[in-house]
Amino acid sequence: MYIRGKLVIRDLRHGLYDVRERRKLHGLSWYRDVRAAMPRAQDALRADYDDYVANVSWSGMAVSLPTAALLRCLCEHLRPRTILDLGSGFSSAVLRQYAQGAGNATVISVDDDAAWLGRTREYLERRGLPADRLFTWPDFRAEPLQLFDFVFHDLGSVDTRRATLAAALDYVAPGGAAILDDLHKHRIESVARPIASAAGFKLVWVRELTLDEYGRFATWAQRAPGGSSPVTGRANPG
Repeated sequence: MYIRGKLVIRDLRHGLYDVRERRKLHGLSWYRDVRAAMPRAQDALRADYDDYVANVSWSGMAVSLPTAALLRCLCEHLRPRTILDLGSGFSSAVLRQYAQGAGNATVISVDDDAAWLGRTREYLERRGLPADRLFTWPDFRAEPLQLFDFVFHDLGSVDTRRATLAAALDYVAPGGAAILDDLHKHRIESVARPIASAAGFKLVWVRELTLDEYGRFATWAQRAPGGSSPVTGRANPG
């Protein structure tokens, strides 16, 4: 009963915050564009997603369909050329589909589980998508530091996510963006805000776009400085 009560309070808090943030975001043209594109993106991904959760993973473990659609929409909006996919799986296919269409984009996928990384490789090959640039987290960390225009952080367990969040944000280039998954979990949300703020990121509450049937949702983290921010529309200080 105590745990259930805490979950109800958490959901109420998220819901109230959601209403406040949506009022601000709905006035921004980039947000309206992304929001309008989400139903089309979900429809385009649905058949592949259903196949993935039937034959590779299950829906409660795989990235949610709404968050996968947001990855697709944000890539189409932001046009990143370098993408880091932390936590391989269906997201790896979505991001590599974008890279193929963009023609000049590359994706690196990383997992903390070597066996799961192998399953991701098999899935990508079955889909006819590039299955290169796959790394375990230790091997990737041993590589020289590379900055990425876009990072998706969905790596491992809650403890792994907390432990790797600061490192994941270090890979985001100035002016770049990250999607942080599973912010519905207090143990992730509680560290995401201070770590992101200390690293110079603005968190954009996109719960409205990514909330799924399990109560999961993601958050967009935008890094300053450099050029005009798609979050505010204003030039960031150099």
